[in-house]
Amino acid sequence: MQGFASNTYTEVLEGYIGKRHARRAESIDSNVHFFLPHHGVFHPQKPNKLRAVFDCAAKFHSRSLNDELLSGPDLMNNLVGVLFRFRVGKFAFACDIESLFHQICMPIYDQRFLWRPKGDVSLKPEVCCMTVHLFGAKSSPSCANFALLQTAEDNSNEFDDLPIGTARRNFYMDDCLKAVHSVRATRLVKQLSKLLERRGFRLGKWFEHLRWACYGKNTHSVGGADWREEWSNDYAFVLEATELR
Repeated sequence: MQGFASNTYTEVLEGYIGKRHARRAESIDSNVHFFLPHHGVFHPQKPNKLRAVFDCAAKFHSRSLNDELLSGPDLMNNLVGVLFRFRVGKFAFACDIESLFHQICMPIYDQRFLWRPKGDVSLKPEVCCMTVHLFGAKSSPSCANFALLQTAEDNSNEFDDLPIGTARRNFYMDDCLKAVHSVRATRLVKQLSKLLERRGFRLGKWFEHLRWACYGKNTHSVGGADWREEWSNDYAFVLEATELR
């Protein structure tokens, strides 16, 4: 990578180390070493945001990290169920958990990679290791869902049933879709944020839809479906198969 891309990738990797999502390995207590290849990827819809990708499926002598990992139980909510539960109220919000996998620490530092300090190619590569779960690792989805469900379980005596139930049943991986019948959505948003912050999960990319905040025949797409203002001044939920994604 050159120019803007190389500078950005250096910032991303050094940012991981600064946030303690990765650390430099002091020593390696093994004669056999495996390192994850990594590279930068731009999202077509986010041309100015570079993501560092660690290839957990890359094979060496017919073995990869994913070959050695267990996927764990499928704890993810059914997508159809999440969308159907999104239909139950007139007041809706959507959000996601920021960098979900990077909020969950790894107890064993076995995700090693090579990195030259500050991206300086004149320096000798150092052995580093990720201390959090990786996007692309076979075990990450199950571990992330378990952490989210455990957060709800551990705090079930301190929060109302609504935010606890939302954490359990209205997330599809890191995306939350929730609709309620009244303006309790405002209170729910605050409680849900406080609940998840107990375990370091931050909610972002908020979409809030209150019927008095919208005028005319406005239509908004949320969760692969449209929220549309009708003559009755209510919002109608229109689910079309071509819009599911």
